Amino acid sequence: AASFLIYISTLKESTLPPAPEPVKSNLNFVGRQGAIADLNAFIAKGQRVILILGEGGKGKSTLAREFCKTFDLVLRHDVGQERQNVTSIDSKVNEWLRRDLDEESAQDFDISLTRLLRKLQDSKQRIVIWIDNLEPALEQGLFVAAHSNYVKLLRGLSDVGGQVVTLITSREQISEPNIYGIESYELQELQPADWHEFYGNHRIDTGVAPLENTSALTQMHNAYGGNAEAMSIFKGDICREAKGNLEAYWQENKTELLRHPKLANLIESQFNKLQQDSEWEYRLLCRMGCFRFQDVPYVPKQGLLELLWDAPKRQKAGIIKQLLDRCLIKLFDKEYFLHPVVRAEAISRLRDSEEWEITNRNAAQFWTDSIQTIEKIEEALKAFEAYYHYLEINDAVQACNTIIGMRDNKWEKGEALGRAFYRLGLLQPMLFSINLVIDELEINESLGRICNILGDIYWLSGEIHKSIEMHKAAMGIGAKLNLKRLEIASYLNLGLCNMDLWNMEEAVEFFREVNILAEKAKTDLTINWDKFDFDAHGYEVDSWFCLAFSYSCLGMREEAYSSIFKACKNLSLTEISLWSRGYALLFLGLAYKNLGEAEKSSEMYCRAIQFAEESSYVQVKAKALSGLAEIYQEQKAFERALSHHSEAVSLLDKIGAKCDFAGALFQRALTYQAMEEVAKSQVDFLEAIRLFTEMNAPRQVERVQQAIKPMTV
Repeated sequence: AASFLIYISTLKESTLPPAPEPVKSNLNFVGRQGAIADLNAFIAKGQRVILILGEGGKGKSTLAREFCKTFDLVLRHDVGQERQNVTSIDSKVNEWLRRDLDEESAQDFDISLTRLLRKLQDSKQRIVIWIDNLEPALEQGLFVAAHSNYVKLLRGLSDVGGQVVTLITSREQISEPNIYGIESYELQELQPADWHEFYGNHRIDTGVAPLENTSALTQMHNAYGGNAEAMSIFKGDICREAKGNLEAYWQENKTELLRHPKLANLIESQFNKLQQDSEWEYRLLCRMGCFRFQDVPYVPKQGLLELLWDAPKRQKAGIIKQLLDRCLIKLFDKEYFLHPVVRAEAISRLRDSEEWEITNRNAAQFWTDSIQTIEKIEEALKAFEAYYHYLEINDAVQACNTIIGMRDNKWEKGEALGRAFYRLGLLQPMLFSINLVIDELEINESLGRICNILGDIYWLSGEIHKSIEMHKAAMGIGAKLNLKRLEIASYLNLGLCNMDLWNMEEAVEFFREVNILAEKAKTDLTINWDKFDFDAHGYEVDSWFCLAFSYSCLGMREEAYSSIFKACKNLSLTEISLWSRGYALLFLGLAYKNLGEAEKSSEMYCRAIQFAEESSYVQVKAKALSGLAEIYQEQKAFERALSHHSEAVSLLDKIGAKCDFAGALFQRALTYQAMEEVAKSQVDFLEAIRLFTEMNAPRQVERVQQAIKPMTV
C-alpha cells in the first residue's frame, strides 16, 4: 500500500503518452472508436490497470486485441474458459520472463514477480499486459484460493511505472479489498449503425431504412442487446440460409433467439458458472425471466427484492449488486432489465424448475401492490403486468380480478383497471386480454363485472352489437344474483348502444328504465349493492344527461330542457364516476347544440376538453373537439373547424374508436361540404358510410346519406 501511494504521487512524471489510433483495416472491428478513445484517456491520466467489463460476447477481447496493436510488446495471458482449466499465473509469469523479457525465472513466485516488475519498470518499450477472460479465476468478485497469486500480480502492476499498461477483460467485476487502482470500464453494446456497418462490410443486405426502429436489423440488434459475438455468428448464417438477406433471415428465425449452438453455449456457460458460484444469484436471475420487459421495459429494485422472498433479508441487496457486477442484469435509470437472449435462457430454466408458479404469483402481487392509483398510461401498464403473470400459470380467475381490481384516483374512488384502460385510450389491448380469459370464468359477480367492462369497450370501439350482447349477459347475471347495480348499469349501457345506432326511441326507453330503477333502489333496503358501487343517485344523473341528448335529437325540446336542468342541478352534488363527469359534459354540449344554444354548447365542450386533459381521457377530448368543430363550421370559422376535426379524427383513429371515428369523419365531411371542397367531403362521407355499414348501423348510414347535398354526389 505504501509503495502504491508513493507511485501515485509520481504519476505525472511517468504518465504514458497517448497511444496512436490503430489503423482501421479490420472489417470485423466496428463501433469501438469511442472505446479506444476512452482507453487512451485513462492512460493519459496515469491509469495503469484497466478492467474491460461486460457479459459474454460483448466484444471485450476484440477491443483489447485491436488496442494492443498500438504497443511495442504485448504480454498476453488467456486465463481459460472453465475454472478447472485456469492457467496458473505462476507459470505465465515465468514464461514472460524467459520468452519475452530475456530474464531468468525462479521457482518462488514472489521472486519471479519482483523480477518481472523490475524489467517492466526499466523497459523503454511501450508494453501492455493483456489478461483475457479473467472470470474463471473469480468467485463473486474474489479470486479463488487456488489462484490467489493474481492478487499479488495485480497489486504489483498497479504500482509499476514506466510505459506499462495492464488490460484485463472479464465478465465479472474484481472486488478484492487488497487491490487498488483498477479502473473499471464497462463496455457498451454496439449500436444498430455498427451492425449495419459490419454487415455492409460483408455484403449483407440489411433492407430498406435499416436503422428505423421497426426494421429487421434494429429488431435483431435489440433482441441480442447489440452483442458483438451474436452479430458475428449470424454473418455466416445469413449468407448460407438467406442468401445474404438479413430481413428474410430474421423473419424466419426471430422466434428462436438461441437457435445457434455457439450462441446458446455462450449464454448457457454464463448461467452454469453463476449456478456454481452463487445459488441465490442464480435463482434470482432465473426468476427474473418471469418479467416480460415489453410494455414495461424496466423493473424497479423492489420488484427484484420481491423475487427474493426466501433469501436472507440482509443478503438481498448484495445479491442484486453481484448480478449487476457480473453484467448479467442491466441497469437503466435506477431500474433493471434483461436482454432478450438472457431472458430466454432464464425463463427456460425457470419453467423447468419447481418455482414457476410461485415466482409468477409473487411478481403479480408486486405489480398489483406497487400501483396505488392510475392517472397515467405508464401506471396502467404496470398494474396490468399482474394479468400476464396469472395468464402464464393459467389462473384465469386472478387474471380477471386484476382487470376488475379497484383503485382510487384524484377524480374518483374505485375505478377498475379495465375502465382505466379505456379512459386512457387503451381499448384494443384490454379487449384482446379480456377475451382470452372470459370463457374460463364461472357465473358469478366477477364475470358480471368483466362482461360489463367488455361491453363498454365494445361500445367505445364501435362494435355495438357485440356490446349489446355483453350488456345483456351482464344484466342476466345481475338479475340472477340480485346485483342491482350491475342490472341498472346494463340498462344504461344498452341505451348508449342504441343511441350510437341512432335508435333514439329505443335509447330513451332504456334511459327511462335506469331512472325508475335508480329511484327505487335509493329506498329499497333489500337490494344487494356491492361494496364498490356509487350510490343510486349517480345513475339517475347518468340517465338525465343521456335523456337530454336523446330528447334533443327527437325534437322533444321541453323534455330535453327538463333533463338538462335535472342533470346540471345534480352534477356537482353527487359523487359520480369519471366516465359520468366526462360524458355528462359531452351529452349536454350535444343537447345544447341541437337546441340551438351554441354558446352554452361551446362552454360544455371546453369544460369537457379541460377535464379530459386533466384526467387523460382521450376519447372524451376527441369527441369534444369534434363537437366544437361542428359549431365553428356553422359559424363559418372553417380553419378552426378543420384544425379541431383533424385532431379529433387522429385521436379516435389512434385508439380504435370506430363509431366515434366514423362520426368525426361525418362532421368533417359536412365542413368540407360547407366549404365546397367536394372531393374531400366525398372521401369522408364515403368512409363514414363504410364504417357505419360495417357496424350494422343502418340509421347512421341513412343519416349520412341524407346530409350529402346533390352537388357532392
